Amino acid sequence: MIRKALFKISGMHCTSCAQLIELTLEEEEGMKVVRVEYESQEACMEFDSSLLTSQAVRDAIESLGYCVIEELYA
Repeated sequence: MIRKALFKISGMHCTSCAQLIELTLEEEEGMKVVRVEYESQEACMEFDSSLLTSQAVRDAIESLGYCVIEELYA
């Protein structure tokens, strides 16, 4: 099942931070679309929840040193 989510992230200091998170999430199996924006401190994504869990997404972001402060789902 394709899931749409918005993760609010803290700790991004520049657009390079957003690019790093985006590139990391793009490599996750099951990730369909991801866009990370420094200005809003958010990651918008669509992923296949049968291949990728929201916890795995959170873990991938936090492994880079950033913090997920909120998760919203459509």
